[in-house]
Amino acid sequence: MYNIVSSPELQYNARFVFLSSGSCPVVNGKTQRGGCYSHPGSYLGELGLKTTGGAEYIHIEAGSAKQGFAAVSLNERELAIGETVLLEEGAGSLSRNSTHLATVTVGQWSFEFSNSDLFVNQRVATSGEPLTLRSHGLLGQTWREVTYPKSPIKFIQGTVDDYAIKGGDIFGDEFAFNAYN
Repeated sequence: MYNIVSSPELQYNARFVFLSSGSCPVVNGKTQRGGCYSHPGSYLGELGLKTTGGAEYIHIEAGSAKQGFAAVSLNERELAIGETVLLEEGAGSLSRNSTHLATVTVGQWSFEFSNSDLFVNQRVATSGEPLTLRSHGLLGQTWREVTYPKSPIKFIQGTVDDYAIKGGDIFGDEFAFNAYN
């Protein structure tokens, strides 16, 4: 389990799963061509996101290609297909758009999560001009503007193991570069 994004308003962790085979998702009776995999590897299997102050816990768990997500919940309450929930204090929103698509917006972060076959694909966008993210995590730090001295190459802190979540909690925040409040 690793941290993906850690910022003052968002902690996003993922449990990776190893898959050796799979199927393409079937959405509305049609087999999808995108988002399929054909080689063994590690993929996002379960996601845990929490918002400012730990007030809200978003849990997303991959399901089969045929079923879609096994879980999309907010504070342990499963969302219905087509349901959108506004997060506390205007922090953002969570939507379970369909059996295979969920979207999350928290602060400047926007995520689109799609269920494939026992793993989750993600699309990520940020908003705000100029980009003022104070983020870390395996993905989060790549959005920062920190570069090596006298170089345009972005500086990446630590090693992969520095982002491993201690304690096995999908909502945990114990790791080397935690930026979550």
